[in-house]
Amino acid sequence: MPKYLSSLIVLFVFLFSVNGSNAQVINLHVNGLGIGAKYHAIVRKLGKPNSDKRFGEASCGGAMRTLRYDGLVLRLEEGGTKPLGLYKLEIASPNWLVSGLRVGASRSKVVSKLGRGPYFIEDGFAHFYFKRNRLVKMQWEFNFC
Repeated sequence: MPKYLSSLIVLFVFLFSVNGSNAQVINLHVNGLGIGAKYHAIVRKLGKPNSDKRFGEASCGGAMRTLRYDGLVLRLEEGGTKPLGLYKLEIASPNWLVSGLRVGASRSKVVSKLGRGPYFIEDGFAHFYFKRNRLVKMQWEFNFC
């Protein structure tokens, strides 16, 4: 019951946000990799990570894994019967190209590329953090469950 209640609350907040603002549903990729990318595709595309840690059990009951590169953190999770796939990304370095944007881009460039926001991905969210009108961090997460 609590799981359904939290899903209802998230849905209500999403619908309220979308109807009451200029919310944008966007599709983001880092160096060509998007949500759901598998471990071997990630390593083939980005190279061996600086750190590769497996830990705990995900809320959906599957394994969890964190890959760390310079300025990039990728989290992978099994979702029920789905194999380990990318569900969360955090970028804090201009070394990584995210759908035509890099950390350091101006707020106006982000808005011209993606619209005003708030931003959502399919079944998830995206956040862009600015300091002095410059992009300093990007983060997005998909809800596998």
